[in-house]
Amino acid sequence: MNIDYVTLIPFSIITAITPGPNNLSSAGMGLNFGYKRTIKYLLGIISGVTTILLCSALLSSTIISIIPKVQFYLAIIGSLYITYLAYKTLRANYKFDKKDAAPLGFSKGLFLQLLNPKTIIYAITMYSTFLKDVPINSIYLPLSLLYFATVTFIAISIWTVFGSLIKRYMANEKARFIINLILSLLLLYTAVKMSGLMDYLKSLLG
Repeated sequence: MNIDYVTLIPFSIITAITPGPNNLSSAGMGLNFGYKRTIKYLLGIISGVTTILLCSALLSSTIISIIPKVQFYLAIIGSLYITYLAYKTLRANYKFDKKDAAPLGFSKGLFLQLLNPKTIIYAITMYSTFLKDVPINSIYLPLSLLYFATVTFIAISIWTVFGSLIKRYMANEKARFIINLILSLLLLYTAVKMSGLMDYLKSLLG
């Protein structure tokens, strides 16, 4: 089983920690109600993310087994998505609403994932490219789901607990630009490597 952990692990962490509906809404909840009253919402997010990851794993595995050539196009689509994500990360301003009237519950966190394109495309990208060789009937599938769920939970917890600190620190334009630039470049590296362009260039130079 060929899995590029050197690219997979940084990509999963960067994608989980950068601003998006999950992190920004969790930060707003944390500012208003604290971590304890936000935990049901966070568990809803994790349940939704895990469900979409599982569906993507099953769907991607089925498609690739039926139409093997589709794997190449999925890799290109995935690399384009990561490039777009790098652009969005570079321009991220870390603004979130802190005027919610009442804490959101488990169902709201779960339902958010069904409408969150970042989660859906992230899941499809993971299991159609990085983890395309993971058998759906092996222990590696639940282990991968556990890993992604853990990374996501840590990320939204960080935003919930340190939302106000993140917002205040990122108000510094220079610091925000440097951090966003570093994260964007790492994502671009992932996109280029996923597309196979690096291997192609190496073959030309070699």
